[in-house]
Amino acid sequence: MDITDARAIKFVNEVVRPTAEKIRALKIELNSINAKWSSEILMLVSNDGSVIQDGREAEGISRLVGSDINDLMYGVNSIVSTINGLAPQTIEKPCVRPIQVI
Repeated sequence: MDITDARAIKFVNEVVRPTAEKIRALKIELNSINAKWSSEILMLVSNDGSVIQDGREAEGISRLVGSDINDLMYGVNSIVSTINGLAPQTIEKPCVRPIQVI
């Protein structure tokens, strides 16, 4: 039986489709970040209390240590794994707009 309820259709068009497009964009961005981290940066940031010396404390920006970065990147990798584990049509089929490359 077809779905004709106006609330369901509105939800699909206003929530599901835009969310799929956001997930598709996030997937591309996080895959790129994860690749750069794995191939270039991981070996530069120790997973310990070594301070990231970016001089941002004077701006009121929190001081980060290597383990903060490694923890975040572990989370990014987990998100990437989850998104990449979805069947491609799960994300692509609801999308309406073409991928925007900036």
